[in-house]
Amino acid sequence: MIETRIDILCPAHCAIINGDPSTDDVIKDLTIQAKDYMDKLLLTLNARASQLVKAERLDLAMQDAIAMTQLSPSSGAGYLQAGSIQSLRGHYALALQIYDIALAHVPNGNPRHQLLVKTRTAAIKKMYKRIDFISKLPLDVVTQNIVPRILGGQSTVKLGGKCGYFDVCRTWR
Repeated sequence: MIETRIDILCPAHCAIINGDPSTDDVIKDLTIQAKDYMDKLLLTLNARASQLVKAERLDLAMQDAIAMTQLSPSSGAGYLQAGSIQSLRGHYALALQIYDIALAHVPNGNPRHQLLVKTRTAAIKKMYKRIDFISKLPLDVVTQNIVPRILGGQSTVKLGGKCGYFDVCRTWR
């Protein structure tokens, strides 16, 4: 299968031939029709990718998102879908790469550009979010199981000394 972008198939200048006016009109109409089909294809791929995500078929959804970016690199929809899929997988660094590529290809005037900026910011926040599991545990578990194992038989902690285990979580500080 040959991969190509629809822009190559339907460039704006192909609609004007300066030949027979009836032929020019037919070419213009067919070019408009091809662009309409491209828009419908992009909408369909986006909808299918969303349904595939709901069905937890992320690999197939990612293929649709990639196809969208190849068909229309300046639309932003495929990049949003691909970044969302990578975020769902917990691959925030990959999502950021996708959003960065998108921001390079999607013009500022595009309505999806601002959404790309917002989702990129959200991915950054998620990437640096840390969960303090120790603070979620019952105090008995921490004091009777975890602390004795870390202290290794020490009954007291010397103030001012180096204690690496304080870096385990915020609760221990």
